[in-house]
Amino acid sequence: MLRDGATVETIDCRRETISEGRIIKSMVGREMSDRYPLRVPKIAERLFAVENWRVEHPLHAGRQVIKGVDLHVNRGEVVGIAGLNGRRAHRARHEHFRTRYGRNITGAALMEGKEIDVSTVQKAVANGIAYVTEDRRVSDWS
Repeated sequence: MLRDGATVETIDCRRETISEGRIIKSMVGREMSDRYPLRVPKIAERLFAVENWRVEHPLHAGRQVIKGVDLHVNRGEVVGIAGLNGRRAHRARHEHFRTRYGRNITGAALMEGKEIDVSTVQKAVANGIAYVTEDRRVSDWS
């Protein structure tokens, strides 16, 4: 068996039955029961927040597609946004994140408790905010 480019064990499969677990243990250096070692999350202070985020429809003035969303992310957290499948649900999630760049929005974006300007792509990026489309092969800024 090799681990990190060095031989760690030689097994003769004619002398004994070799299990997948044994092979993996030799390769990774621990039992499969430790496949996902216990990790204690180190959640710290609030890093980013949006408060009372409202988004107006890009074509229909006065029609809100997102109404009063609050989102808080603490340092050390990983946050995912999920929802129902379907065009309307997808569009709502999509618009929520696109609007981080100031398209027809009201509300506050805060980084480490201080309001930041996300009114343009350049200002948002300068403040540490980025948008990654679902399909990164296709431009999504139409």
